[in-house]
Formats: sequence, structure tokens, C-alpha cells
Amino acid sequence: MEYSLPGTLGDKIFFAAFHSIAAFCCSGLSTLPGGFTNPLLVNKYGLHIGIAFLIIIGGIGFPIVFNYLRLARHLLANRIRVLAGLQQQFIHVPHIINLHTYIVMLSTLFLLTTGFLFYLFFEYHHTLADLPLKGKLAEAFLGAVTPRTAGITSINTIDLSAPTLTLTAILMIIGAGPMSTGGGLKVTTVFVAVMTTCSIIREKENVEVHKRELSPLTIKRAFAIIVIYFLLLACIVSILSYTEGDISHFSLLFECVSALSTVGLTMGVTPELSMAGKIVIIITMLIGRIGLLTFFMTFRSSSKKKNYLYPKENVLM
Repeated sequence: MEYSLPGTLGDKIFFAAFHSIAAFCCSGLSTLPGGFTNPLLVNKYGLHIGIAFLIIIGGIGFPIVFNYLRLARHLLANRIRVLAGLQQQFIHVPHIINLHTYIVMLSTLFLLTTGFLFYLFFEYHHTLADLPLKGKLAEAFLGAVTPRTAGITSINTIDLSAPTLTLTAILMIIGAGPMSTGGGLKVTTVFVAVMTTCSIIREKENVEVHKRELSPLTIKRAFAIIVIYFLLLACIVSILSYTEGDISHFSLLFECVSALSTVGLTMGVTPELSMAGKIVIIITMLIGRIGLLTFFMTFRSSSKKKNYLYPKENVLM
């Protein structure tokens, strides 16, 4: 079957706007059958790079986007005043790189770089073998970006090699930034857990990041989210293993991770799920979109503040 891109100017504007919104909101939707695996889009490498950057902007979180917009407005206004002769030099440079911004941007850069390199290495002689160099780089970059809850891919997931599927699952679990259009554990949660682990290994009492000390509540929330995520994931996989016995366990695990992290990637098993399996996946996506801690905190009973403390005691690990 042959497909064609929009012909009129209005259709082109709608096509561009729809896919820009879909990328920024990490929805993974497309107006073409097969999405970005459609023959009309599969070789549009410039489009793939643009979509990837929209996903990144949507995934870092609105507070960071607004912070950098305010910084850009401040610098532009000061520059105009300097050129107009209203001031001789910049008055000050605002400090917007707080600890949250530092963690999200550092984690995002690390995940994008390592994801890109590993994806390129694993798929260079596999799904990327027949592509030109610019195609290999573009698809590897998109492949590193899209698992972080975007769901837009130009290569069928089922065609990827086993190491790439494992890498994709890990990136889906980590997810995007807090208060963003993405899901997953969130990069700040994983970062706090990793830094806490490093502090324990080094036998440091406090967890310090960028000349700041993380609060005990932040550390508790990070580990609580991680525990809830994997316990819930184990329950969902167990349920689907019972209802979908003819589907491979890894495919079900991949499907559950994708649903819980609200990614939208699949190894082609979604249409094969039974009605019960589809309902489980729908509920999983709903919980993942609301947020794990937020969802379960809605069922908690109000606790009264205690005016006493129990003696402290260590437990062997």
C-alpha cells in the first residue's frame, strides 16, 4: 500500500504541529500508519533529530524549561540595553542552576551519551547495517532518546538485538525528569539512589551533591518509589504470565515496563493480549501516568503526629 505526505499547506502545517506536539508530550502518536517506521518517514533523518530534541525538551521537566527561558529573556534584555547605551555592562547573571536542575541536566546528558554509544555499538551491524553514516548516527540518537517515555521509533522494536532491548528496558525504567511529560522512575530518583549507595560504600554519614546535602526525606522518597515500582512490576508480570501463557516472559516484561513507564514501545505482543491482559496494561499505564507514590498515597489513612520516639537499633544487612 502506498502512502503520501500531506499535499496542501494546511495539511502540512497540521502534520508538523501534530507530530511536534506528540514528540514534546512523549505520546508516540502519528497520523501515518506505522508511525515513523512508515516508508515515507523512515529515511527522514533531519526530522528524526528534530523529533528527538523535542522529546528531550519535554522530558527534562517544565521547571527547567521555564528557568532557561527566564535566563534567555534576562540575557536578551540586558544585551539590548547595552546596545542601546542604557547601561555599560551586564548588571548580574542570575543563578538558576539549582540542585534539581543540575541533577536532571547531568543525568540526562549522561543517559543520552551512553545510550547513544551503546545503541550505535549494538546495532551498527544489525538494524543500522544498511544505512549511511548519517542515518546510523540519527537512528542511534533517536533510539537513545525515545525509550525515555517517548515511544517514537523508526525501527521496529522486535527487530532490535537482545542487548539493545535490554538497554531500552533500562532506559524506560529510569524515565524522564520530574514534572515533565514523561514517566518512569524519574532521573532524580535514580540519581539520589545511586549517590546514596556511593555514600554508604564510602561510609559517609551524609549524601552530598554539588556542595549541597540531600535531606533524609528526599532519600526516603527515592527508595520508596524504587521499591514500589519493582514490586508493582513483579505483580503485573506475574498476572500477565498467568493470563498470557503463550507469550514469552521477556516480551511480557518489556510490555509491562513500557506500560508502567508510559512509553508506548512494544515487541508486537499488544494486539495478542487477551481482554484481561489489555485491562491490566491499561490500569498499569494509568498508575504510571499518575505517579507511583502519588497513586498509593491516595489510599493512605491520615497518621497522627507522635510525641515520642522509640530507641534506635541497627539491623544486619
